Amino acid sequence: WNISDTSCAPQWVRVAPHSCYTYDQKRYTAVLDKIPHEMDPLKTCFEAPLQFFRDTSPLSRVYQAFSINTFHKPDSRGWDEDQMVGTWYLEHSDCWPTLISMQRYGCVDSGLQRFESEVADFGPHEDWYHLCTAIPYQWQSKNYLPLKCESRESWGKTHQYVLYNIPTDQCA
Repeated sequence: WNISDTSCAPQWVRVAPHSCYTYDQKRYTAVLDKIPHEMDPLKTCFEAPLQFFRDTSPLSRVYQAFSINTFHKPDSRGWDEDQMVGTWYLEHSDCWPTLISMQRYGCVDSGLQRFESEVADFGPHEDWYHLCTAIPYQWQSKNYLPLKCESRESWGKTHQYVLYNIPTDQCA
């Protein structure tokens, strides 16, 4: 932009974190304010970066130590009533559920072995099922996505589980 007075430049306001969008990604929204009349709001929104100071990605400390730019342009944008809203999907540690005690079960089909694990560390307001269906499991240098996720009751407490069917020569 070629705006001489930076106080008149478009800026993001009301930055809001939301729930996890998927495994490893949290959704954020913000409203673009002070858009000059001569500027196209959609184009301005897409080109206007926003710096996220609470970056919790694994490299965030490296970025801070070396003063590496952590500005991000929105992944999507659109009108919400009379406001231009940008949406970002950023890596966030709140969106990394933990697999607890992965168990290998027998063959469930020709060439497939069942793996199962309890899942923990969902945020208090997260949709556990939505996150669970995207938890990758690495086995023999390959990543696998779940076959399904399910809740089970045990001693009055609900536990969440993820199930994988993984190809193996042991189940020929």
